[in-house]
Amino acid sequence: REPFILAWWDYGWPLWYYANASTIIDNGKHGEDSYFISYLLNLDDQSYVANASKRIAIQFPEARREGYYALAHAIFNDANPDEVLNMLGEPIGKIEKKTYWFLHTGMLSRINNIKCYSNRDLKTGKRIERHIATYVTKTEAMSFDEKSGAYVAGNRRFPAKSYYRTDDKYSLEFGGKNRFFHVIETPTHLLVCNDVIYNSFLVQMLLLENYDKRYFKPVAKGKSALLLEVL
Repeated sequence: REPFILAWWDYGWPLWYYANASTIIDNGKHGEDSYFISYLLNLDDQSYVANASKRIAIQFPEARREGYYALAHAIFNDANPDEVLNMLGEPIGKIEKKTYWFLHTGMLSRINNIKCYSNRDLKTGKRIERHIATYVTKTEAMSFDEKSGAYVAGNRRFPAKSYYRTDDKYSLEFGGKNRFFHVIETPTHLLVCNDVIYNSFLVQMLLLENYDKRYFKPVAKGKSALLLEVL
């Protein structure tokens, strides 16, 4: 049986070609169902993400067999959006189909764009809230001042709530007012983001390796990518 891998659409065709995997969105099909991937990547509830991932792995093939182009068409239809989202996160036991998440640092450079796909009230269409994140290549003009707890970019300084360095898992936290950002430093990049992005499934799994062993198991990890099995 081919595995089912959840990932942003940029990686859909490569995962199909190299891993012989099914995906919900890919390089040629990334419409309404992009909502689900965006929504889950930005959640801070690992239990919900795991349950929803397994339900999507089951329901997406069923929807296609029933003639639906997208899973969103099949499960939202005339239903209450809140009830659908609640249903996706309901506890579900182990399923037969192997289900995985593929996360890549390339997603971090697109993180604001990815968030836009689910950053809407499904009833009104209005944008829910604004989230801020930037993922940039490190240069000599960028640094982190540990004494003051500020991210320094040229002549500008941004007070941080926390600092984390991935290569040695070194971390600092800072108190005080007017601190809105978290700074995560990798060997090559800096991620500066607000609470929502920092606590998101994408950042917590990929950069902080903070996965709940009840729901996820790392299968493979490289410098830029992580493959997690959904348990």
